[in-house]
Amino acid sequence: MRSRATLGLVLAAAGVGATLLWALPRLESTVRQLARSDRALVGGVPAPRPPTRRIGPHARHRPRHPEHLASRAARPHAIGGGRARPRTRRPEAISRSHSLKGLLVVLAAALTALLLGALVASRLWARRQRVYALYELHLSLQDEAPFARVMAMVRQIGGTLRARPGERLARGQPLVAFEAIAMSGPTEMQWRIGVRCEPRAVRAIEAHIRGCYPDVRLGRVHDEPPTPLQGRMQVPRHVLRLCKAKTFVLPLGGSATAEGQEGPPLKQLATVQTALAHGSVVRLQIAPAPLGAELLARAAYRRREASRGGAGDRLELFSPLTRQEMNSAEDTQNQALFWLEAQVCSPDREECWRLAQGLAAERGANRLQVRHMLLQSWLYRRRFPRALPPLWRSPSLRSLVSTAELAHLLELPSAAMKGVAVRRNAVPRLPADTDARRAGELQPSWPTRTHNDAERDPPTRAPAAGRRARPAGRHEEILG
Repeated sequence: MRSRATLGLVLAAAGVGATLLWALPRLESTVRQLARSDRALVGGVPAPRPPTRRIGPHARHRPRHPEHLASRAARPHAIGGGRARPRTRRPEAISRSHSLKGLLVVLAAALTALLLGALVASRLWARRQRVYALYELHLSLQDEAPFARVMAMVRQIGGTLRARPGERLARGQPLVAFEAIAMSGPTEMQWRIGVRCEPRAVRAIEAHIRGCYPDVRLGRVHDEPPTPLQGRMQVPRHVLRLCKAKTFVLPLGGSATAEGQEGPPLKQLATVQTALAHGSVVRLQIAPAPLGAELLARAAYRRREASRGGAGDRLELFSPLTRQEMNSAEDTQNQALFWLEAQVCSPDREECWRLAQGLAAERGANRLQVRHMLLQSWLYRRRFPRALPPLWRSPSLRSLVSTAELAHLLELPSAAMKGVAVRRNAVPRLPADTDARRAGELQPSWPTRTHNDAERDPPTRAPAAGRRARPAGRHEEILG
């Protein structure tokens, strides 16, 4: 309801602005004609009439005589007679027109400022009211999937999170974060994966993840409702942010050949996290980019292609490095785009730096690098427990990533990962037959004893006093 009201306010302001833009030139021309007529009347000469000429077959032919071509100002006026009086300007009309135009400009500026203020207030209020819960992702023994299915999972999660244009303008875009958490256990460091999202979207996200990894469960072990992890995260001591080192057109290293590598980046990351002495969190926060970002990606790709093909030697266009770079850029700009906010937190500064450099270790067409935060470090440290995104994105657009790049970063490690204490669910998820009835639907019917059965069975004698009842033998049980 609030988004509809904001959208109505936007449309009303747009209509008022369009009306002002349409009426301002016409009002200015009317004021000028009035001012011209006032000056003419003050000077004793009527206002000159703008020449009109009819066009078409019904236009009357008027011969052009020399007296018609003469200036009307040079001819004697019929009322005053003699020579025309000199024209004098009237400053009141000019000041009136300027004041009217200034009033319209101020009104348009006030409406624009009111609209922007309402949008900013609505987005900030929704940002503070939005709550993200952390759910544990229970891994299984069969966490292996083709790279194409992982890409489809990322694409479907982005489609689930994408908000409508009006809601996105008024309330912002919700996000989802994948967190690799290392915490101290009884004997060694334990590692787990968490998914931070809105509680209303957890079932849809779990369905998309299980479409790629069938035995994985989010926030539950069996068929119970998803339950978030209890507890509250403290403000970390050190937080580092990462972004692309080059333009966003070039993909991150290894995204195009992720299937041929030794393992996903989460595997090496888990090994490093559990080897350190302190607990740490590596967060990959993603949000669907607006559809206009795809147009920007195509424009940037065309500019880079023109610069590669037109500058310097023409042989540069046929070099293997240039061809590989442009092919990777083409694959990137033809996919769905996301905003990526990669953050690393740890109580120790050196360990935090090592984890960040572990993410940036891969080389390729592009790579991740640590952002310099001299004045914003305390701000992002306070935002980290609530997973709040930046208020505005970087103008360089180096936080834009494609579906293939995210699929390479979010690929789950398989059970072959050794040396890392991680809990896995050994119970596979086997769907039941559609004709099978559940236990709650079954109503057992027990056999009832009728009158004929009572007459057919012989009466049972009670044992005599002082004697113990002899248990029935095997022949007695069979024969009755």
